[in-house]
Amino acid sequence: MQQFLGRVVICDRYIDDTRLDFRRNFPTIAFERMLLWRVLEWVTPTPDAAFLLWVPVDESLRRSKEKGEPFPDDEETLAWRLKGYMDDSMFPPDRYIRMDCREDVSKISGEIIEIVTERLVISTCGCRF
Repeated sequence: MQQFLGRVVICDRYIDDTRLDFRRNFPTIAFERMLLWRVLEWVTPTPDAAFLLWVPVDESLRRSKEKGEPFPDDEETLAWRLKGYMDDSMFPPDRYIRMDCREDVSKISGEIIEIVTERLVISTCGCRF
């Protein structure tokens, strides 16, 4: 993506997460068959690096409470989402790097920086190490 656009883009959430939310919030609507959804999938760029940062349900509940989340998800919704996040057919491991975010923030951020830096170097020079 950087090579095509000449810019680095960092997104919080991406189309697969939107798909998961739509499946949860609109279970009776076949949105994936709709023209607008298909166009969205077609025009959405493929990231050079995609991360899936996750925590267990109990940790997510604790963090939501700690930060005063105004619209926190309930335990059932969080469990449903986590199951989706861990589903290889929804978030394939060849496209997503899953990271357990119970680890130290500096450790996680360091790993992300390392991977992004490596991928950006590869995508701009076209070489593999």
